[in-house]
Amino acid sequence: MFPTILHVLSTSLPVTAAGVIAATTSGGGGWGGKTVMLDYSVYDRAARFAKDKYHTSLRKYVNDYLGTALKKEELLERGGLKSHLTIVLVQGNHLYVKDDKIEEVVDVAYHEDEKRLECLKDGNGECGHVAYCLNSNELGKLLAAA
Repeated sequence: MFPTILHVLSTSLPVTAAGVIAATTSGGGGWGGKTVMLDYSVYDRAARFAKDKYHTSLRKYVNDYLGTALKKEELLERGGLKSHLTIVLVQGNHLYVKDDKIEEVVDVAYHEDEKRLECLKDGNGECGHVAYCLNSNELGKLLAAA
């Protein structure tokens, strides 16, 4: 599959003979910015979310989404949001969360048929382990593989 080349400041991109959506940056009075490569499936989903869910441009959606993710990463790097929870393993439909407060590894299962997470230690989907998993990149990877 060919990657999509997405200019984060433009959604009207020409298609090359190779079937790749291409964009370039320009100097001076042009639209400027940088070029980013995305898979077609990621581009299509991001464009759909931007339009249907957030009622905004793809450029604004991508900038806001990445800006928020980077702020979170920077805070975590500096220790400003140090968590006692860490996902240590993703296997099948399970996320294994190390909880330093109780000194255990907790199994959080994704029930694909019901589209929900359940903490097998706490017996529900409303505990901190589930909330932590809902905000993790690992959950996205699990869902993409399911």
